[in-house]
Amino acid sequence: MIKSLLIKTTAVVIGLLLLIRLLNISTGIPVSLLTKPYPELETFLQTVKVNPQHAYAHEQIAWHAYKSNDNETAKKHAITALANNPSDGLAMAILITVYDRENNPERAREAAQLAAHLWPAHDISMWIVADFWMKNNNVNKAMSAWNIILTQQPQGEKFTSSAAARHLFPLLNTIAQHENSTQLFQPYHAQPPAWWDAFFQFMVEQPNNLEAVERFYQQARLNGHATTANKKRYLSSLIQENQWTKAYKVWKDSLSTEDATLAALIYDGSFEGKYINDDFNWILANMDRVQVYFDTYSRADGNRSLRVAFNTWVDVYWSYIRQYLVLPPGNYTLSFQTRANLDSLKGLKWRLGCYQNREDGKEHITTLADSSAISGDFDWKEERFSFTVPDSPDCEAQKLFLISAGDTLIENRLRGNIWFDNFKIIPMKPDQETDQ
Repeated sequence: MIKSLLIKTTAVVIGLLLLIRLLNISTGIPVSLLTKPYPELETFLQTVKVNPQHAYAHEQIAWHAYKSNDNETAKKHAITALANNPSDGLAMAILITVYDRENNPERAREAAQLAAHLWPAHDISMWIVADFWMKNNNVNKAMSAWNIILTQQPQGEKFTSSAAARHLFPLLNTIAQHENSTQLFQPYHAQPPAWWDAFFQFMVEQPNNLEAVERFYQQARLNGHATTANKKRYLSSLIQENQWTKAYKVWKDSLSTEDATLAALIYDGSFEGKYINDDFNWILANMDRVQVYFDTYSRADGNRSLRVAFNTWVDVYWSYIRQYLVLPPGNYTLSFQTRANLDSLKGLKWRLGCYQNREDGKEHITTLADSSAISGDFDWKEERFSFTVPDSPDCEAQKLFLISAGDTLIENRLRGNIWFDNFKIIPMKPDQETDQ
């Protein structure tokens, strides 16, 4: 078993090393850090003449020499700085580069390990440590340094615009795209750092990144850290790529036992659930002069219905109430109950159509069927219509939405109230008539 694990781990590491070499991944150090305004070199040279044990002055002389590729001077003053201040992580980080330049890998590795322990709070030190480990193909230790760098950034709205996030998130995302990257990210899935959610959001926003996003989310879920926010980000990524069946399964699997009982072919058709405006349940959007709410006084059945109140004249009403469905190919009947005191020439109707997201960000709908137009003054009654979902990749998802039923502005004007309850979608048996 141990031998098998070693072979598997070795294969993962070799795969990542090949990836790094092929893509020429290198941490590097952000230019903004290398061009920080430091005092003039002469200031520190004068300081060490007066106080030869001034650790900070020796460190800064070493830093100037490091940037000038003066290895001997850099090494000499870095060692002196450490002799007077053993916690000087920057001096140790300078030694890493000097030893690396001198092709002394053993001393460079020792310095890198000490720098990470001695002064992890110093950002330049950690950049140098990470860059050294990446150049030496030790991705695990490089990621440990990146984690320190990212964790030390101020979290919040400005975090993603920080030099650390802008520099490291693309690199981490490139590694995450490799199918063998799971073990590298596992320690951070087990104990997510402060920047973890921001990185996942970054992954979701990248084009052609769905496979990496999916692998990342599933790993978070297995570790018990798939937050509601990350679930929504993952679902958004799936839906944007029209991966509707997979998105619906992720959403349904995340429902509580109570909410899962409402998940028929149409979700919460009787409006008894606690949640709205989320993924595959009812979306009830706001519109001026229109109130949409659950009515506990007038209902066809159960505890409440959905009421839409047009408090004054409204010219057109289009898709403010909707639900996205994932119905397999076949013939269906959709039924619902409604009542109204609606003043309108044509009123409202429900439309159901095949739904897709397009690359330009707009939606594409192919109408499958409409309900009868609903207007006038009447008590609760049932309406129904039949439709066929074609066996086509263009109809993996469907959209049910409420719209104005007329063709002109005059026909569409409406005022009053309308109620809905008991939506059901029933598959039709082969021997049933299509007009039932």
